[in-house]
This record gives sequence, C-alpha cells and structure tokens, in this order.
Amino acid sequence: MLTWPLVFEQFMNERLVVEVKGCGVRIHSKRRTSEGLNETVTKDVIAKTISQFMESEEGEKARFMANEMAKTAKAAMEENGSSKNDLNRLIYDLMSTKKLTMFS
Repeated sequence: MLTWPLVFEQFMNERLVVEVKGCGVRIHSKRRTSEGLNETVTKDVIAKTISQFMESEEGEKARFMANEMAKTAKAAMEENGSSKNDLNRLIYDLMSTKKLTMFS
C-alpha cells in the first residue's frame, strides 16, 4: 500500500500502515507536517516511489504483510470467525434490548 495522507486521520492511518503493520510505504520521503501542506509531490517522485516499492525488499515485505493481513481478515469473517461472532453478538444484544424495552 502506498500512502499519501492529506488531512485528519489519514496521518494516523499512514503511521499504522507504514510503521506499525509494515505493509506500506510513503509516497513522500518525509513525514508531512502542517508546514509542508503546500508541498508539491511531482509525478517523478510518485513514479520513483512506485518503482522502488515494486522492486525492493521493502516492497516485498510490505506485500507479504498485506497478504497476511488479508488472510487474517478473511478468517475473521468466516463462520465462527472473531468478526462474525462479534457481529452476531451485537445483533443479539440489540435484539434483546429491543425486547426488554417493548415489555417495560
């Protein structure tokens, strides 16, 4: 995943993807700050970053991590997966609350 945050939570998402999960790289070489908001990133910089990402060991690691996260997400949504169970529990809790308020 290539990141290029512009506003709000995108900066936190970029940090999660690049620094924590290790499944992406920044389009720009330095972390953006409010002083650098008007900075222009040229097409050459973007092309170079994409090329390096596709051909580098860092890019290979990022693709591997992204693949692992995809497997985890898929498993979470399968029958008896953590996300599926949490969603079912939420629905059950909401329906139980609705029944309680109907009979109060």
